[in-house]
Amino acid sequence: MAYRLDHTALKRFKKAIVAFNGDLKQGHRQILLKVGSLILNDAKKLAPVQSGALRASGRIERHSDTEYSVAFGGSGTQVDYATFVEFGRSPGRAPPIRELRTWSARRLGDEYAAGAIARVIARRGVRPQPFLRPAIKMNERHLIASEVTNVTRAWNRAAARYGQP
Repeated sequence: MAYRLDHTALKRFKKAIVAFNGDLKQGHRQILLKVGSLILNDAKKLAPVQSGALRASGRIERHSDTEYSVAFGGSGTQVDYATFVEFGRSPGRAPPIRELRTWSARRLGDEYAAGAIARVIARRGVRPQPFLRPAIKMNERHLIASEVTNVTRAWNRAAARYGQP
């Protein structure tokens, strides 16, 4: 069996690789958004609820064509505690009392208990209540299966377009 390699074959091979890469990127974007939405929905279901602000702060952020993230809290959301809910807080420094006043008023009926709560948190810490990491773990298989399918499809399309005549 012989395969003749000439200039025309190399041009076709280059076109096939470029097409494969384009198809791969396009499919990858769609997969990231789809799996990101699944992760976001599951994380919202798993998030502990006091006021609903943590759940409402969840969103998908686009950083580039091929980079997205699922985020909770952060600037503009009035939810600065998402990290502490997910990972907990070790004993040590007390959290800002102003952030505890609203919770204390709603939960205990006394906003002035916030100082005592801050001291207890400083002494004992806060146990983690993971919601985002379990959601990622739940959807890991969707991401892997989708990417395998994407690579196979892109390869088959490139092979069909630029295969051996």
